[in-house]
Amino acid sequence: MAKVLKLALIHDIAELYVGDISIFDEEKRKTKKDEEMKAAKKLFSQLPRDIGNDFMTLFEDYEEQKSPESKIVKLFDKLQPILQNICSKGESWKKLNLNKLKI
Repeated sequence: MAKVLKLALIHDIAELYVGDISIFDEEKRKTKKDEEMKAAKKLFSQLPRDIGNDFMTLFEDYEEQKSPESKIVKLFDKLQPILQNICSKGESWKKLNLNKLKI
């Protein structure tokens, strides 16, 4: 459970530099993985080496889907916007004029 929580907290941290890229933004998604990896390396290099290395290992685990825990976190990360959309009765999709899901 501890690893799942750590992965859940750390997997989006690169968005501090890159921003949250919409699943519907096909152009930005082409470079998303590389940009987020660069951002994670930049962020984690500012930490004490042992902590930075631990964070980078967790970040890479999530990105590469190495562990069962990372797969669980990825599943919930993909499920969360769907649940938000259901709870808001589709408001965010209506504003963007979207009508189909991409996963």
